[in-house]
Amino acid sequence: MILKTISKTVSQNICKMKFKYLIFSLLASFSSTVNAQWVYTHVGKQYLGTGQFTGMSNNAIADEYFSLPEGVCIDNNARLWITDQHNITVIDGSRSLLRGGFVGDPNEPGSIGIDDGIGIVSRFSSPTGLCAHPSTNDIYICDRDNSLIRKASKYVNVSNGTVVTTYAGNYSFVGDNVDGAVTDAYFANPQDIVINSKGYMVVTDFQTDCIRLIKGGYVYTIAGSPNNYGDAIGKGSTARFYAPNGLYLENDSMVLVADKNNKKIKRLNINSGEVTNVITSGLDMPTDMVVINGKMFIADGNCIRIWDGSNLSIYAGSATQAGYQDGSAKSSLFNTLGLMTYKSQDECIYVVDQGNNTIRKVSFVDAPVVSFEANHTSCNVNQIIEIKSSTSNANKFSYTITPSSYSLVGNSSLTDPTVYVKFSTTGTYTVSLTASNAATGVTVTKNNYINVSNVTGFKPVADFAANKVETLKDSVVYMYDLSENTPTTFAWTFSPNTVSFANGTSSSSQLPAVKFLALGKYTVTLDATNPQGTSSLTKTQYINVVSQLSINEILRNSQENWILAPNPANNFVQIIGSDIASVSLFDASGKLIVAADLINNRLDLQSVANGTYYLLIKTTNNQTVAKVLMIQK
Repeated sequence: MILKTISKTVSQNICKMKFKYLIFSLLASFSSTVNAQWVYTHVGKQYLGTGQFTGMSNNAIADEYFSLPEGVCIDNNARLWITDQHNITVIDGSRSLLRGGFVGDPNEPGSIGIDDGIGIVSRFSSPTGLCAHPSTNDIYICDRDNSLIRKASKYVNVSNGTVVTTYAGNYSFVGDNVDGAVTDAYFANPQDIVINSKGYMVVTDFQTDCIRLIKGGYVYTIAGSPNNYGDAIGKGSTARFYAPNGLYLENDSMVLVADKNNKKIKRLNINSGEVTNVITSGLDMPTDMVVINGKMFIADGNCIRIWDGSNLSIYAGSATQAGYQDGSAKSSLFNTLGLMTYKSQDECIYVVDQGNNTIRKVSFVDAPVVSFEANHTSCNVNQIIEIKSSTSNANKFSYTITPSSYSLVGNSSLTDPTVYVKFSTTGTYTVSLTASNAATGVTVTKNNYINVSNVTGFKPVADFAANKVETLKDSVVYMYDLSENTPTTFAWTFSPNTVSFANGTSSSSQLPAVKFLALGKYTVTLDATNPQGTSSLTKTQYINVVSQLSINEILRNSQENWILAPNPANNFVQIIGSDIASVSLFDASGKLIVAADLINNRLDLQSVANGTYYLLIKTTNNQTVAKVLMIQK
């Protein structure tokens, strides 16, 4: 109902000049905070060389050791799969779970092989590219040094073993190029695989410089001439590749190919076998690419390049320097990038940093800038303290307070941006705040931050705050007494007096829950008393009761908890938040834009024109969120 009321009013009045001014004045500060690039180590402990291993099949992602990881993909449940020198792994939350292959030293006899079986009974030999089947969610893997295409059953849970079988090809130490039924065919060092919605599989056959197609139980060579490397566009066997590597499925018919040794990106029509050029200069040794909002991101040596259709530039890392450094994309360093994938759910690229034996994450969302302050850092026992976050670019919060001799008051929660705390014993208290978004979480700790004593004999100093100062009629507002020197009695006065009290509270409660019954502005007074006297504080026109929340208030309450990424957006924007019930998109004149479809919190903007827009989000708990969105294609 709130959203319907707001939508109707916005559509009638949004064209007024003050709303246009609000849109454009907010845009500069808002869009600049979310359209950024940051590089993180997502999985694995960094080291140089090979041969490290954890020896366990279930590890924290920060404690996992890889040895020459090569491939990465996202399955239909948004889980990350990784191929290592001798096994395959899935990331389930914060855990790295080995699902197939040897669990020990990759150089130990018996660590590699062609064995099918469940979990660690199976064996691989340098598996590389892998892909989830769009219908079954089974994982298909290029088992490169065995020259096989393997199948791993979909991940269900940690206790349900992954069944590994041979899907196509025959083992050969040197490999070959033989078409035919999947049980008769031969590959030569298959490097990457993609699967379209029809189940057609496209494979780069690295050693024979060809592109293979698996369709209807048969294997075909659809582009290139076996063992005749070169550089030529054309149809079928007239085309030439030189060490084709990564693949990216643009649609059911078109596939991009990283033609590594030719230093090019090519496009293949899998129906006709026609090969054309896409990028012909400016690359060093491209290994893979993804396309996001019309822009191509290319893993190229020690950097990620971006191509906008005409210009090629470095997006992250360095073309001339190998290394290992997280941080802003421009300052980050990589060491020999492998295959990469894109996860739309968090708007992040995941790329194999083979030289550092890690999986790196490139986010389009800035890391949170975490900050918080207490209204008093020295207080009395049982005095209520307000600890308020001024964090930017986060949508999840978690406070930790030690020692634990405290209580939260009112409806306060440690997962709120602002918490209200009462300390029950004297001493010093340390406060930490972890703020998170889709990219990462950042923690700030203030050691011995709150000093609690038990001083008596002083008159109160009245102070208070409300959890919101603009509210709807009949909504509950929580009032928090923040007075110093331990008052014992309280008297709250509201003018006008058209209020009622909820949750068993009254005008003499320390923490009244108040319903405001009429529209307009209310003045609030608190008289706080102890044996030494009374202190009074009045906040004039402090609470504003409205029939609908103003645009300013919705935007003010929406800045921290919701993020649009990227913003400015191209064809899609991810709404990073939870419990979305509905979304409405308006243009700057107030017209409702109906040609926008929301799937998995991802808004399809392909048919929406460039411009500045206003996004209204209603959550399942009746929160109304407003965001400014710019579209630039």
